[in-house]
Amino acid sequence: MTTFSTKPRRRDRSVLVLPARTVLFDPRNPSRRIYRVKKGLVELSNGSEVILNHLGRGSFFGEKFLLSKPLCGQVAIAIKPSSIEFFGRRKLLERLQRDHRFALQLLRSLARRMDTNEQTIRDLAKERAARRLALFLARSLPDRRAAGWVRLAWNPTNPELARRIGTTRWRVSRIFNQFQRQGWVRREKGLLWVRREGLNAFLEAPNNRR
Repeated sequence: MTTFSTKPRRRDRSVLVLPARTVLFDPRNPSRRIYRVKKGLVELSNGSEVILNHLGRGSFFGEKFLLSKPLCGQVAIAIKPSSIEFFGRRKLLERLQRDHRFALQLLRSLARRMDTNEQTIRDLAKERAARRLALFLARSLPDRRAAGWVRLAWNPTNPELARRIGTTRWRVSRIFNQFQRQGWVRREKGLLWVRREGLNAFLEAPNNRR
């Protein structure tokens, strides 16, 4: 795993071109700017315990650098080859003042992340682990209109899924085997595939609603 301090290649003065598994910031090297994903996928976590978000094109992150004393640190990792635009404090404030469209994009991105986090909190409070995993897979599908087998944009491991939905690796493995027996999840050549109709049927089944 590489880190931001290795000075990844820059396409221009404000865009970083990162290989997969590059760490942009962590609690020991906190964010000093805000970022926007132009291409690729970034994972936000609190370290080894909980994965908070997966952010694709157009998503902003790193906003905690605006806080003088954030209550907890975050880790940001480019889990796929990515192009990331960045803005320091001065550049960010100047852009917000002169570009209202940019300001709206930033606010919408942060609002979407808050909405996702609220869904996650609700799921943790009300749903069983199997349904939490199914809901996470449903929200991770790249094209909500496509039918049949759909490939996720990334290939999470069982430990990563456990950290994302708040359970154990052993529990995720057991649930995943159940989904595979039901015929709507499969791993193939290192990729994770989900059959949308089977996923929807599982979520809509009365005994799986709570």
